[in-house]
Amino acid sequence: MALAPGSVDSAKTRESSREFIAETYDARGEIHDTMHATDLKPGVLGVFRIAGVGLGFNAPAWIAATTIPLLYAVSGAATPLTILIAFLFPMFVLCLCFVALVRRYPSAGGVFTFAEQVLHPRVGSVVGWVYAVACLMVVPLTSVVASQYLQYLIPALRHVPQPLIAAIIVLIYLAITLRGVELTAATGLFLLTIESIVVLGTGLLGIIMPRDHVSLAQMYNPTASPQPWVGVFSGVLLGIFLLANFDSAINMIEEAKTPVRTVQRALVLVIFGELVLYSVAAIGWARAVPPAVLAHLPASYQGTAMTYVTNLYVHGPLRYIPAIVVITSAVANLQMAMNAGARETYRMAKQGKLPHVFAWVHSRYKTPWATALTIAVLSWIMLAALGNSESLYINSVTILWSAVYISSVLAFIVLVVRRTGKWWLTIVPWAAIGMMLYAGATAGTPALIFGGAWIAGGVLLMIYNELRGKHGKVDAVPEWTLENTRGVGE
Repeated sequence: MALAPGSVDSAKTRESSREFIAETYDARGEIHDTMHATDLKPGVLGVFRIAGVGLGFNAPAWIAATTIPLLYAVSGAATPLTILIAFLFPMFVLCLCFVALVRRYPSAGGVFTFAEQVLHPRVGSVVGWVYAVACLMVVPLTSVVASQYLQYLIPALRHVPQPLIAAIIVLIYLAITLRGVELTAATGLFLLTIESIVVLGTGLLGIIMPRDHVSLAQMYNPTASPQPWVGVFSGVLLGIFLLANFDSAINMIEEAKTPVRTVQRALVLVIFGELVLYSVAAIGWARAVPPAVLAHLPASYQGTAMTYVTNLYVHGPLRYIPAIVVITSAVANLQMAMNAGARETYRMAKQGKLPHVFAWVHSRYKTPWATALTIAVLSWIMLAALGNSESLYINSVTILWSAVYISSVLAFIVLVVRRTGKWWLTIVPWAAIGMMLYAGATAGTPALIFGGAWIAGGVLLMIYNELRGKHGKVDAVPEWTLENTRGVGE
């Protein structure tokens, strides 16, 4: 028997409805609805397109080219071991938590919805804000990276200020974002395919035709690190940055075919894809060039190990391929960050956590144009104010994502204990939280202060929402009752 919206008066009945849905929602992958009514374009994205969004947001070519050398500096030849540890604790554990949470709370709000539904609505406001800010900061960061490599490839652009080139790149991808999710996903998947081939190809070159004979066993031995175990674990924060963003697939759930099943499969596909890509690259590059060399590259290589390795095996115009794919990788990351942030903010506005203007959707293309435009404008302001401060962007984004990920694992822990009463089932998730806290502490004081300032902004947003609510300015949000599932509870 379905319940009509608003007919559930008692808190006990509402909780009963929620528990029923948590047990049965999409048990056989047959439900085509999500947790909330949506103004977006449902049923247009399959597993591979959504996986492309998640992996595209990760930006394999740019992340591998710039982050793996930093890992070599910290973990040395044991970099592949650091990547494996970061994958197991916390990222794969986090992925499994997302798989469980998205089945019970399928919403484009993602981490915001998980925190709101399981922890507390106020916590949800803070988490949603932090995630949106992290997505926002990725946009100027990646546009700056793309502009740097454009200037490297096209000398005539070296006299143009980088922030100006970056602002034009943001404008171009804002136009693509506003045109619709199908064009966005298709563009991102095309760029992702090119960069993945290059990252895997350069890694395989080193594995098949090694120039530095570092054994595979040595790469997975902590003693190969400059400081055994200390160097390995000190690199976990970079490992988290390397493997992050796969969860952006959740933000596309309201536009997915068979939403829950599609997004669950995409999450697992993306996290394993990241492990394979970066492990092959880290192993192959270390067998081509000593890690100590890759950790301190000459300025002429733009700080990318991929360019250095490519030049050992490929000559002529083909040597510019790494720089080209770093550009495509950065702009794909920009595009997916803009989309994920826009949908997170759209859902928060629909839930009354932000002004209703952020819930405006284009009547034809069904895209959250108001939030996408806001992200672009704020990115232009940050480019004007901060310029090309890459380290500031990277450190801040990593801290913010660590905080968001911790909230999602906590939501999973609360859900498990509430449903089973068996606290010992949460030992592994708690270990993942411990690893993320340790990794966050290694970021340094400036990053912690900057990240803390953004989190404090989320707390102020929560207080603002409380005050709006007391004055009756927040629209009532209907409970997620059986009626919202359109037939599941009949």
